[in-house]
Amino acid sequence: MIIGLTLILAYPVLGEEVPQDYRGVFGSAEPTGHCAVDGPVILLNGNMAVYLNPQPQQITVLMGEATWAGGAVLMSRGEEFSILPPLDRLDRCSSAPSVLKAAFGETLALFPAMDDIRSQCTRGQSRRCIDEFISLLDVSSDQRLSPAEISRGLRAFGAYVAYETAVMQQRSAAGAAASMADNAVPIQALYAGMFAVGVAAQFVTSSLLDSYDYDGDRFLAATEILQDREDLDLEAMAVALGSRLGDDGLRSVISNLIGLLGKSGGGLLGLR
Repeated sequence: MIIGLTLILAYPVLGEEVPQDYRGVFGSAEPTGHCAVDGPVILLNGNMAVYLNPQPQQITVLMGEATWAGGAVLMSRGEEFSILPPLDRLDRCSSAPSVLKAAFGETLALFPAMDDIRSQCTRGQSRRCIDEFISLLDVSSDQRLSPAEISRGLRAFGAYVAYETAVMQQRSAAGAAASMADNAVPIQALYAGMFAVGVAAQFVTSSLLDSYDYDGDRFLAATEILQDREDLDLEAMAVALGSRLGDDGLRSVISNLIGLLGKSGGGLLGLR
């Protein structure tokens, strides 16, 4: 729960949102409607972009803030930015490449809904924010989260944790010469990170239930999550978390989350 909200709110909104008509999946559409994996693929919601770029030896993944700039999508991470391929040269696909769904199914399913979560959670109303978040993960539609539904959320946001882990490692290796190119992560690194997060999820889920399941029914409800926090100023929290995307902003948050997952899963993320 906390991991998902932090990741959504920590990505800043600095420019014009991507218009509704241009949100979705773009690439080279196959007859089935899925995007082909042998060409560039762009996933867009209102404020975030995921860019898959096939290279001769591998597929790289780039994530960042998406800003609409006169018909083009500008992706930025801190002071670094790049312009994504023009959408009018790509097909609108019904879904991302099918080969990605096995590893990132939960992430792909929840990516479009991040706009609704951000909208509710930056209005300062903590109950509406948590209700929206529970609805996002609530497969059984009973207004509470089971251990399986909590784990689903962790797997969904685990892709972002795995990505930021790989970015920090690459930029650390590059040192002062790090650039936007060092934010492009081989997709194999995400596969490995997602496996680690999936294993660690059971430990984090157990910890969340032990911490917030006050009635002992092994489910989490909004009233339990908001116990002692009903008047939490989420708008101020979003501003604080999203004020910068650089090392002092999102990456600091991600680093702490990685540490939590690494300890919970016995150091499976490979970080110390």
